[in-house]
Amino acid sequence: MINHTLGKGRSLIHLKNILSLIYLIFIIWTSPASANINHINGYAAEDLMVTYFKQTGGWKSLKGQVGTHGIDGLFYTTNKNGVIKNLMFVESKYNTSQLGKNLKCGNKQMSKTWLICKIDELITDCEIKRNETDLTKYNEIRRMGQANNYRSRLWEQKVENGKLKITISKLHSSDSNVVKLPLTGPEKPKIDNTQNTEIDLKNPKGKFQNRIVNNYYNSSLLSGIIRK
Repeated sequence: MINHTLGKGRSLIHLKNILSLIYLIFIIWTSPASANINHINGYAAEDLMVTYFKQTGGWKSLKGQVGTHGIDGLFYTTNKNGVIKNLMFVESKYNTSQLGKNLKCGNKQMSKTWLICKIDELITDCEIKRNETDLTKYNEIRRMGQANNYRSRLWEQKVENGKLKITISKLHSSDSNVVKLPLTGPEKPKIDNTQNTEIDLKNPKGKFQNRIVNNYYNSSLLSGIIRK
């Protein structure tokens, strides 16, 4: 019984990777060359971000989008009874990419208005698919979002001269506006500390940087970037 469950879990992960690759192939065949590399790099940054938070602080992840547009990272922790205790939304951006403006769901990406709109899409999707388990979670997430009981973060990633640079900022929103603020004190994550501001991809230092670099290459490989 246990082996069967583990096997099913691995199969789902394998299926997710296959579907991701199919989507990337579609992008490559239907987009200009310049757009291809932007999509691939953007997807790799998002995948690294999700991997990082799932390995840090006990965060669990939940689907954050219907289709190809939505919340890049939707994370939560629960108490011993399985009730959602902490909630965090994360948007990942590669290189100089900025938060979107004048969007269908709200004036600016990651604003409170935009987040609630995206959660409503997820709730509708669960209702259509009769996914009662996730529907319960999304309804609770919506309630917490309306009450401003959540964290909002921006993950910015780029590679320059063989150095991986990742910055995580706090996003503060009042309805449809968003302000980016630096994280300070205990809020500042390990990946954004001074010693990890730049990580040499060819010569990472310590277990933490080695784990980040391994995850970076795994994310890049999955997204169609060949390690040189």
